[in-house]
Amino acid sequence: MLIEFSVENFRSIKERVTLSMIAASKRDELQDNLIQTNFKDMDLLKSAVIYGPNASGKSNIIRALWTMRGIIRKSNKIQKGEELPLVPFMFDMKSQTQPSSFEVLFIQDGIRYIYGFSADSRKIYDEYLYYFPSGKKSIIFERTETTDFKFTKDVREQKELAGRTLANALYLSTATQWNYEKTSKAFDWFKNLKFINASSSNKSFTANLLTKDKNAKEYVRELLRGADTGIQDINIKIKEISLEDLPEDFPESLRDIFLKDGKGKVIDAKTVHYINGREDSPVNLDIYDESDGTQKFFYLSGPLYDVLKNGKILFVDELSVRLHPYLVESLVKRFNSEKYNPNGAQLIFTTHNTYLLKQSLFRRDQIWFTEKTPEESTDLYSLYEIKGIRKEENIEKGYLLGRYGAIPFIEFGR
Repeated sequence: MLIEFSVENFRSIKERVTLSMIAASKRDELQDNLIQTNFKDMDLLKSAVIYGPNASGKSNIIRALWTMRGIIRKSNKIQKGEELPLVPFMFDMKSQTQPSSFEVLFIQDGIRYIYGFSADSRKIYDEYLYYFPSGKKSIIFERTETTDFKFTKDVREQKELAGRTLANALYLSTATQWNYEKTSKAFDWFKNLKFINASSSNKSFTANLLTKDKNAKEYVRELLRGADTGIQDINIKIKEISLEDLPEDFPESLRDIFLKDGKGKVIDAKTVHYINGREDSPVNLDIYDESDGTQKFFYLSGPLYDVLKNGKILFVDELSVRLHPYLVESLVKRFNSEKYNPNGAQLIFTTHNTYLLKQSLFRRDQIWFTEKTPEESTDLYSLYEIKGIRKEENIEKGYLLGRYGAIPFIEFGR
């Protein structure tokens, strides 16, 4: 479970901003939206939504954690001198020469962790991992720019692992590659995060899941039926192909991408509709014959099942694109539900869909905004931080009127 994520000097973000999933209030409002933890005075939120005008940096909040996870997952394969995919805040000369910083507080297997690092495209400046095995903070490792390390656990083993860590690689990844248990648990938390952006389809994930898990197929079937798509069933086949199966005019530049080690896979997904509701009159359609919204909902359904079943975290940039507001609301309600989300899964997403801005769906500490500062950097704040909001206040209307900021100032057509 995510507790907090902080980032500094990354793309549109200059000063440190923090997205917190800690419930800010103990009031009785929307208790189903909370995850009860074993830690004193710390309930977590099941979902959070981020609003803001275009180019305000809301996508960069999610992108920052996605980038952090990507560096962690690939760091054990990095070559000496290879550049890291980090871009600092570019509208300030000092920031251009400073590292980007990332920090996450999370819960894994009932234990709290703090992990963070600072880096630029050339090297790691600092890195640290702490945990609270008995309620008190304990160091697993600390690392400084001079590649000095501090260990209080398994010192001899960790010193050996530190010696194998490149200047542009993360110790968390190196130590995990060599099966060091205390870093492996933190590494697994990042590995299990799921990210979806507006253009990604998750086609292969959903298709593979449905061919292996009968419960997943039934779950997706019921989702599609309940969403009024007209789809009654879906059949998936995954075919293996080789170079000989490709058309003669298939671009050579794409062959290595499409085929790995000379082999590849093609997904054949067919939806089943009934004429006049009769099962004896089925019509099979290719998934690509369905609407863009239906395709997105289908491809989203696999990660949705996996996350809710296993208590993972799902990040979606522009969740509402091509989906009806009622359908998006129903997805949010699944995460905020004790029935559909008994394992503490979390949903964090960006959207422009103001229909969701209502206090019957979200607590004030679940609603976040981004807006640009005068120096063109991203500011992040929650509705809870804005004083004087009444319990019965129309949040959607207040937002569109500009009472909470984070709206565009249009100079034409209004």
